[in-house]
Amino acid sequence: MESDGQRMNILVADDDPAVRRVMNILFKNGGYTLNAAIDGAISEKPRCPIDERIQRVLYFIHENRHRALQNRDMARYAGLSLSHLHLLFRQQTGNTPRHYIRGVRLREAKDLLETTALRIKEIAARVGFRDNSHFVRDFETFFGISPTRYRLQFMLNLSFKKPQDSSVLNAGRAASGSSR
Repeated sequence: MESDGQRMNILVADDDPAVRRVMNILFKNGGYTLNAAIDGAISEKPRCPIDERIQRVLYFIHENRHRALQNRDMARYAGLSLSHLHLLFRQQTGNTPRHYIRGVRLREAKDLLETTALRIKEIAARVGFRDNSHFVRDFETFFGISPTRYRLQFMLNLSFKKPQDSSVLNAGRAASGSSR
């Protein structure tokens, strides 16, 4: 078993980073209960192991995050009633299924804003939002900044970062013919 604070890398058949992320969350520290699942954090003082049915629901959410997910479908997948799914999911993750799904989608949108040149409308559709204005409002509520401003700020931060590795600096000086 790993010591506290270390992440366990789990190999998953799917190449999707979001699926790997949830699998790492589920199996870190022996699969203990999620605390603030939206942030993907594990409780430092585990209360109880994550119920296998909730693990299945979390996997189902990550596999189908781009689709219109209904609580009844997740309940059926886990073999639970709607009310038991809601109660158990909230106990285990600290969030409702709807809130958790929104967080998964918004974190993926944030990643796409950082790594692609897709338009905001395209990102919203790709992560499962049917309405662009709803996406923008939720993104701003969740991260405290609009998607457009987030991308701009991210790009500005990238352009002002200095290389940390001195070998990169030295290689640049050597290529330009300057010396110290």
